[in-house]
Amino acid sequence: MRKRFSLLAVFALLLTAGLTVAAEPGQRGSHRGGHFGDRLAERLDLTADQKAAWETLRDEHRAQMEPLMTQIHEQRDQIREALESGSADATAVGQLMINNHRLLEQIKASREALDEAFRGLLTTEQQQTLDEIKASRGERGDRSHRGHRGHRGGGPGFGL
Repeated sequence: MRKRFSLLAVFALLLTAGLTVAAEPGQRGSHRGGHFGDRLAERLDLTADQKAAWETLRDEHRAQMEPLMTQIHEQRDQIREALESGSADATAVGQLMINNHRLLEQIKASREALDEAFRGLLTTEQQQTLDEIKASRGERGDRSHRGHRGHRGGGPGFGL
């Protein structure tokens, strides 16, 4: 019994660490695309065409992420319900966590592709400026060290 409780406690910690950062796709992306996104666009001196192309890429990315985020939230709810039931099956909870991790990996890969597509819109000079901005921010735009947060639809590590 104690071993089962310990395993469930580990799953609960993983759930808390890995899933509490997951928000609805539009929730954070809307404010991240605001003031800072405007400043970034200004610093990069994006053309109207670049801005329009970026908006299209971001909208497509958000549309792709929505079903994945729905699945993540459903699994999070299933895990929470199982843990709160007092009789959670550790194997079932573990499988939900594994499935959730796979979804988060898909989101991370999609985010990386989005970042690369954004870089493809930029001139060499704009790419250099973007690299300088990232370096000056201490690579805070690279969310890989903070979990799978980059899927929220912001932008190339910044939320343009």
